[in-house]
Amino acid sequence: MMRGSVGGQEHRGRSRSAAWGASVVLAVLAFAPAHAQVGRFDVAISSAPSPVGAGARATGVGSAFIALADDATAASWNPGGLVQLERPEISAVGLGVYETDHVPRNVTETADLLEDDRVGRSDVGAAHLDYLSVAVPFSWGGRNVIASLNYQQTFSFDREFSLHYEQTRPESFSTADGTFEQGGALYALSPAFAAEVLPELSLGVAVNFWMDGIGRAVAWDSRLDVHNTLDFAGEHSESQSTFKTRNDLFDGTNATFGVLWRATEVLRVGSVVKLPFQAGFRNVTTAFDSGVQTGERRARLRMELPLQVGLGVAVQPTDELRVSVDVTHVRWDEFRLSDSQGNEYLISGDPVDPANPLYPSDGPPGGYHADPVTTVRAGGEYLLRLSEGVIALRLGAFHDPEPSRGAPEDCYGGSIGFGFTWDRASIDLAYQLRTGQNLDGVAVLNNVLAQPENAIDVTQHNLYVSTVAYF
Repeated sequence: MMRGSVGGQEHRGRSRSAAWGASVVLAVLAFAPAHAQVGRFDVAISSAPSPVGAGARATGVGSAFIALADDATAASWNPGGLVQLERPEISAVGLGVYETDHVPRNVTETADLLEDDRVGRSDVGAAHLDYLSVAVPFSWGGRNVIASLNYQQTFSFDREFSLHYEQTRPESFSTADGTFEQGGALYALSPAFAAEVLPELSLGVAVNFWMDGIGRAVAWDSRLDVHNTLDFAGEHSESQSTFKTRNDLFDGTNATFGVLWRATEVLRVGSVVKLPFQAGFRNVTTAFDSGVQTGERRARLRMELPLQVGLGVAVQPTDELRVSVDVTHVRWDEFRLSDSQGNEYLISGDPVDPANPLYPSDGPPGGYHADPVTTVRAGGEYLLRLSEGVIALRLGAFHDPEPSRGAPEDCYGGSIGFGFTWDRASIDLAYQLRTGQNLDGVAVLNNVLAQPENAIDVTQHNLYVSTVAYF
């Protein structure tokens, strides 16, 4: 929090999304009371918290893919759809992310005090392996069956911020300039299995083993540097505070269950349930004052990730056109981040217990709360059949709220996609824009640099590239 940096308390936050996939993000820890000692935790969300899967095809139709789920990424959207794969295949998805965040300038002035928060636009870009899978269909008892092994990025933690704060009093003038850099991701290794139980009904399950990532030393880490100046009674002083965090050994397991019902040749219905689970990870937070280490905390933390359910409907009025709608509900009110002392925090970064001595006692009676989030997505795909293959044109839109203190904050977006499939392979491209304006009290940035009452503007650009090889 910007104001906290001058008053002696720095905060650091999370990732988005927050729930499974895209992009979530999840928990980032914070720190630091006065004199650069290591203090309490905060959680913030830094990527879209509600996506339920990956891939350029799905992104192109606004991520309304639960009732479609007809490529290898179905293991993350709806495992029941995997039975639609007809040939063995290897799939890979790359994701490029560009995000801009803007906190409007906030000036507070009284008779003897002028506070000026000047936080400009911050930009961050990153590229990741989003999804990798091998899928093998076969027949068992006359029914279509498929097994697949999937490796997917579930949350991205890439953020960068710069911030500036000024405080003017009759007897003093102080400033704080800070830079915040965070990078890393969470991954899951997910074996999946699906089978037809009836010609028109299929069931599937994916078991997700959450991890830092294959070959990765950490899940995510961050660094916050704050330079303070003070002019008081003719004297000038400066100080430099640095906070470094490392989060690793992330460990958790849950399951995703999916059902796909091909009700008629025109209508398909899909549903998915992602079970809640507990994950543990190690956090090391180190504080420095003018280059001298002043404190270090090592802790094993526990994160309780919530239940997610989704329902999708797809209509195919012609062989060339498909339209789909998804509704996803995430119980972000059940998210908890806790330490070994029993302190628990919500997805907004607020304590479950308002009497927590490590948190300012300015909350409402009974404490804060965070409501569940419901996301609505819709999209369509039109196929152009050529002698050499099939061209797919895709378009989508969505309402994807951000979890926050109390009611979720509205975010909206849209997507456009293109694909080409031929006999032995396919390639798909998709662009997605997600934006939220004047997000008041949202978890996205507040725990890093803004007061809860400040409004925040967020814009996220995602570019997906998927390739599939058929055998």
